[in-house]
Amino acid sequence: MKVIILCLLTACAASAQELEPATARGILDKMISVYANCNTYSDTGVHIELHLKSGFARQWSFSTAFVRPSKFRFAYEVIGTDESFEIYQDAVTVKSWFSPRHKVQFHESLDDAVEEAAGVSRLASVRVASMLFGDLRQFKEMQIQNLSHLSLVGEEKLNGRPTYRIKGLDWRQYELTIWVDKETFLLLKTYQIILPATNPSDETTTYKPEINKDIPARKLAFKH
Repeated sequence: MKVIILCLLTACAASAQELEPATARGILDKMISVYANCNTYSDTGVHIELHLKSGFARQWSFSTAFVRPSKFRFAYEVIGTDESFEIYQDAVTVKSWFSPRHKVQFHESLDDAVEEAAGVSRLASVRVASMLFGDLRQFKEMQIQNLSHLSLVGEEKLNGRPTYRIKGLDWRQYELTIWVDKETFLLLKTYQIILPATNPSDETTTYKPEINKDIPARKLAFKH
């Protein structure tokens, strides 16, 4: 009887550890593992950038679609303008389209396409793609996996979803806050104040993600 009780207690403890990572690093590692091992992923999202001195704001909308091992599409547009960017990859081709060029550009690797979109998308092209593929070379220091000085600062609901709220420092030593869904371990939001001397900004990115669901072909199709 004692052996049975001991086994049950051990199993419960192990289950609790799996469901409830105790540290910020544990939560971040679990999130990274979920992205690295999912079969499919899709999202829609919004990035809002507010310039603190002028009050000028810009808003991006973006979407991601991914089917392992290699099908991938990322696209964004700056709302209220004609600026847009699209990245596409399949088993044999990597290509992109950027509105100022008005022509399709072919790339040797997804790294090259992601790098080109990183700045203009405010890293939206980097953060999820780097977790899905795990081996992107470009902007490694900017990837969410490499945040330092992590701390779990609380739990809160975000659009009805229970989340962990984690803070860490990026490569510039700017603080980045991320919200991770407690049940799915998907990234739901990031927030950061960027403080260059000339043009400080307040930046918020929100995601509506799904994993391991069928993705319609239209979401993976290159539009240009």
